[in-house]
Amino acid sequence: MVRTVVVEAPAKINLHLQVLGKRPDGFHDILSLFQAVSLCDTLDIRIRPSGDVRVFGEFDCPEPENTIHRAARSFLAASGRPEGAEIRAVKRIPAGAGLGGGSSDAASVLRALNRAFGDTLSGSELARLAAGIGSDVPFFLGTPCAVVGGRGEILEPADARPDYGLVILFPGFPIGTAWAYAAVDESRKAAPSGGDETWDFGRLREEYRRDPESWTFRNDFFDALAPGNAELRRAKRALEDEGASFAGMTGSGSAFFGIFGSETAADRAARNLNEREGGKGRWSAAAAAPLARMPVPRLQ
Repeated sequence: MVRTVVVEAPAKINLHLQVLGKRPDGFHDILSLFQAVSLCDTLDIRIRPSGDVRVFGEFDCPEPENTIHRAARSFLAASGRPEGAEIRAVKRIPAGAGLGGGSSDAASVLRALNRAFGDTLSGSELARLAAGIGSDVPFFLGTPCAVVGGRGEILEPADARPDYGLVILFPGFPIGTAWAYAAVDESRKAAPSGGDETWDFGRLREEYRRDPESWTFRNDFFDALAPGNAELRRAKRALEDEGASFAGMTGSGSAFFGIFGSETAADRAARNLNEREGGKGRWSAAAAAPLARMPVPRLQ
C-alpha cells in the first residue's frame, strides 16, 4: 500500500457570482462560474498505522474543525479503513478571501486518500462526503471550470480557456461569509430591485467565450460591500489601472482577480502592485493562470 501522497490544492475564482433567493434551510442559492487557478496549497499526506488524524500547518481554526482534518476523518470512516493520516499543509491561499482554499484542501485530501487506498470509494461517494464538508468542496473534485447552482451542489462542466494571465490580489483582511450574505440581504431591503437580472448556465458559458474586455460578469457581494468599504473599491481600481481587461472580486471577498492578456503582463502587474503596496504590510499580489486540468495526487 502507498504510504505517502503529495497533492496540490488549487484556489478558484468566481468569474461571476449571483446570490439568489434564500432557501428553506437558511442558505442561499447561487449562480456562478468557477475557474480553478494555479495558486495552490501543497498537502503532504502520510498514512499512519494507527487510526488517528494529525494536521500540521498555519490555520485560522482549531485542528479538529479544519476542513483537512474533517475530510480525512470522513474518508477513513466511510471507507472502513483502520489507518490514520498525518497531513502537513503548506498554505499559500489566504483564508477568508473567497478563493476556496479550505474547500480545495478538503477535496484534495479526499482524492489523495482515495488514490492511496486504490480508489476504494466511487466518484459519487466522494461527492457525497465532499458536500457534507462544505458547499464549494464538490467543485474541486471535478473539472477546473464549471457553472454552479444551488448551494454549490449543482455542477455542470464548462470549457476552461487557459489563454490569459491572472493576478490574484489579497487586500490584507478577510471577510466572513455569513456576514457577507447578511450584507447582501440588507442591501436588497434598501433597494429591492438590485438583484433582479438572473443569468443562466448557457449565458455564463457563452459570456466566458467572449473577449474578457467585453465581459459583463458581476459579483453581488462586491455590489453590496463596496459602497461601505473604500479598500475594496481601491483594490479593484488598482488592477484596472495596471491594465487588467477585467477585474472582479472572488467569492464573498476579500480577494480580487485581474485578467491580463498574457502571463508576462500578469507577472509585471503583480510585481508593480507588490512594490507599491506590499511594503505597507497590507496588499499581496500573485501572478497565476487558469487551470486546464485539476492536479493529480502524486504517489511516493
